[in-house]
Amino acid sequence: METAGTHSLGVWRQEPDQKGFDIQQVVEISAAEFDNYLKAISTFRALSERSTHELLQRHWHRLTSMRHFYANVERVGGSFRAIDRRTVAVTFMGEVTNWLTTARMYLVSEEDSLSRTSRNGAEELKRYQSVCSEVFDSNASYRFLYNLRDYAQHCGPPLGGLIVAATGNGGRTLELYISRSDLLMANFKWSRHARPLIESWPEQILLLPLLEEAMGGFRRIEDETLRILLGRCADAVPAMQQGIARVSHVPGHPAIFGLPDGEPTHISWQSFPEISSLESLMLALAEPDPLAVLRPPSVDPTAGRPAEMMHSEAQAAAVVGAWLEHGPGTVLDDTVNRVIQEDREVGPLVGGLVNLAAYLSAMLANSLGSSSQALLGSFVVGEDVTSFVE
Repeated sequence: METAGTHSLGVWRQEPDQKGFDIQQVVEISAAEFDNYLKAISTFRALSERSTHELLQRHWHRLTSMRHFYANVERVGGSFRAIDRRTVAVTFMGEVTNWLTTARMYLVSEEDSLSRTSRNGAEELKRYQSVCSEVFDSNASYRFLYNLRDYAQHCGPPLGGLIVAATGNGGRTLELYISRSDLLMANFKWSRHARPLIESWPEQILLLPLLEEAMGGFRRIEDETLRILLGRCADAVPAMQQGIARVSHVPGHPAIFGLPDGEPTHISWQSFPEISSLESLMLALAEPDPLAVLRPPSVDPTAGRPAEMMHSEAQAAAVVGAWLEHGPGTVLDDTVNRVIQEDREVGPLVGGLVNLAAYLSAMLANSLGSSSQALLGSFVVGEDVTSFVE
C-alpha cells in the first residue's frame, strides 16, 4: 500500500470471499480539500442515515405490535384470565420508557448537530427550533409526553395497567393506561404545560393514543430537519461528484484517506456514496419539493391480501401466542380447540401456521447466513434417514 501524503483520494476493493480489503491511494490532496470532502460526505450521511429517528419509530412499532399480539391472543383464548396483567403492563411500560428516552435523545441530538454544523449562521437552527415550538404549542400529547420523560427519569416508569374490551366484530381492544392520581401525587414538579392537562384528564389516562398523536408531531419535526439537510446537500453533492470523478479511472469504491501521523497502520477513511444515489438526489433537488420526491410511498400491509389469508394468519398467531405465554398444556389445547370451533374446520389454522412457519424460517435462515431448506432439513429425522444410516 502506497502512503504518499497525509491526505489523499483513492479507492478500496474487496473481492468475493476476501478477508479484509485492499486500499489504493491515488491522488494526494491538501488538508483543506480533505476537510471539504469530509464535510460533504457527512452532510449526505446526516440526510441518509437517520438512526435516532429510526430508533424512535422502532420503539413505536414495538408498542403497536405488542398491542396487536396481546389483543389477538385475548380474542381467541381469553388469556388475560390466566396471565398476570401486571407483568404485561410492566413490559409495556418498559417499552414506553424506551420511547420516551429516545424521543428526548432525538430532539437534543438533532438540535446539537445543527448548531455544530450550521453553515448559514443561526438560520437553520432557528428553523428547527421554530418547528419544535409549533409542535409543542399545537400538540397536547407531545407537551405531556415531553414532561413525562422527565418524570420517568426521576420517579421511574409511570404506574398503570391494561384495559381489555370486546369490539363489535368479535375482536378485542387493548389499551395501556397510567393513573392520573399517581402522577399528581408523586413527588415531582410538573411543568405549567403538563399539569393542567393531567388535571383535566380522567383517572385512567390512555397512553397509546397520546403516543400516536405525538408521533405525528415528531414526523413534522423530522420533515423540517430533512428539508434543512436537503438544502445543505445542494452544495455537498457536486463536491462529492467531483471527488469521485478524480479517481474514476481506478477500479474500486472511491474514498478519502487520512494519515494523521504518516503511519500506514493509522490510516482512516470515509467512503463516498454510490454515484447513483447522488444522481437521484440531484434530480430530487431540482423539484419544487425534493422531500416529497425522495420519501418512499406509504404501503398498506393489507393491500392485495385476501381477507381469508389474514384471518388464517391471525388464528395461527393466536395459537403461537398462547404457547409463548403458557407453553404446552391445557391453555394451548383450549386455544387450538377454540380456533377450530370458531372456523368449523382445521384448514385456516393449518394454512396460517404454514405461512407463519415459512416466513419465520426465511427470516431466521437469512440471519444465520443459511437457507430455509438447510434450516428445515436439520429438523428432519425420518425413516429414510434411519434406513440410510443402517
